[in-house]
Amino acid sequence: MRNSRLIAVLAAATAVFGGCSGDGGSGGGSGTGGTAGTGGGSNVALSFDETTSIPATAASAAVMDAATRFATTVSAILELASADAALAGASPKVLVPGFCASGQADLVLPPGPPTGWSQGDQIVLTLTTCEGSVLSSSAVSGSVSIDIETVMIAAPDIRLDVLADVGLTGGATIEGTFAAVAFVGIGGVSVQLGKQLDDDDLSISDGSVDLALGCFDILVSLASNKSIVPLAVAKLGNQVYTVNDYAASPPGVILDDTGVPSAGTLTMTSRDNSAASPERTGPCPGFEVVEDGSRITAITATFSEGGCIELTGAVTQSTSWDKLLAGDLSPGGGPGCGGAIPITCEERSGNIMELPDSTFNDADWEVAFVSQTAGSTVDQQAVQQATGGVSDSSFRQMTHVIDQTTGCADERCSIVVYHRSSLTYDPGTEGAIAFIDYTETHRIIEAAFAGAAVGWTFYAEQDNTRYVASGERTAFTTTEWSTDSICGITPEDFTAEGLDFSTSGGPITFGFTRSNTNTSTINVQRNVHGIDDFKVVVVKEPPQQ
Repeated sequence: MRNSRLIAVLAAATAVFGGCSGDGGSGGGSGTGGTAGTGGGSNVALSFDETTSIPATAASAAVMDAATRFATTVSAILELASADAALAGASPKVLVPGFCASGQADLVLPPGPPTGWSQGDQIVLTLTTCEGSVLSSSAVSGSVSIDIETVMIAAPDIRLDVLADVGLTGGATIEGTFAAVAFVGIGGVSVQLGKQLDDDDLSISDGSVDLALGCFDILVSLASNKSIVPLAVAKLGNQVYTVNDYAASPPGVILDDTGVPSAGTLTMTSRDNSAASPERTGPCPGFEVVEDGSRITAITATFSEGGCIELTGAVTQSTSWDKLLAGDLSPGGGPGCGGAIPITCEERSGNIMELPDSTFNDADWEVAFVSQTAGSTVDQQAVQQATGGVSDSSFRQMTHVIDQTTGCADERCSIVVYHRSSLTYDPGTEGAIAFIDYTETHRIIEAAFAGAAVGWTFYAEQDNTRYVASGERTAFTTTEWSTDSICGITPEDFTAEGLDFSTSGGPITFGFTRSNTNTSTINVQRNVHGIDDFKVVVVKEPPQQ
């Protein structure tokens, strides 16, 4: 969790909540008459309106960001313990080189790999003036202690039930004690923070800010499809609201590779409704609200590609993930939202070679490879369309059909299709490559469901080996033609090693990939999408003198 970002968003939210509402402020009515928290100190329901909706969403974003960062740290610890036998019994041991940009992170692990851990074992991560870590961008000191309660093994999967205690101070204070569950499997790691217990609590403050969570249950999946399902009672100052609905199974929010929400919804209701959970017997202690039912309001945040957020319900507003975490609580989507601002590469000149295709003749393209999950039933097609592209020109149309009803590993069926062009560059005869810029224009034509995304990447092929590069955005949901780029690509930016840009390297052929995943066990999903204006710019190394 980046404390500096949490402080920015929570301080901004507190400034708004501190001056609004007649939900218990001394001023009596709505507007700027009073300060939240005065007048007896009792909890009041947060009433969503044009003033409070974005700040409450910002606080929820801070919670999701913090939970994701904590889960990422737990995942790193478990993966390290499983992979490095030399750590068995080591005490203390530096977690990984570079965990802290400055300062130190020491790790104490139980003896042996996680499969050999048992009740009473303990993991302790101690930070000493640690700056720039996964947990915090600013310098923090303190510890994260994880007590092992039970270990369940159903090879190759492991479930660890633990009790976590977090105490970090520095740019902000993050404290809490809560039950948690970590699932380790072949598909990745999932971490459940909290079990809706009365003594699950987490607080984040910087002296003037008081954000508290209780009776929460936050599931973070760090598998190939990253997601978070937050369920919590939240209190900002003395104003209480519920993140998602305890009476129903809340939907998940899909995260991109950088942890930014790219799809899904989040509901917020102006009260503590935790008593509605079948797993609980009453309201969350310390968060109870005496309320007028007629004043209950709700807001729904709908996420889309690039962290764009649309708020609907009590009011209609828009914002974005980056704006919220930067402490900007003004309405409006920001860069990449609402009239999307594409990633563009700067104009190149001089010693370059451009390799474009805006026609997509079928003879110039082929499906080079199809990767699919074991047990899946998939179909894909790709063909040139004469019209309908950018400026109503020709384009390449693709169709993915995924049937999950046959059953797949980890209850998800996926497909990755490699489309190879006839465009080739030979560094041996045409000159060594400094880097590559890639640009394409894409759109969804027929979506399997509202907000369905299609994954996209650029790839290069050399000596019968495929090398995949990934940019800042790895999926698109737009139904209008939208241009995006990956700029300054070097061999280090590909997922596999060995791509040779030097004059010793063989010819390189360029293409792109498309991917989809179906997690529904009852539905066959069909996505139709298109690509236009494919362009590779090869920037050559300066000639040797």
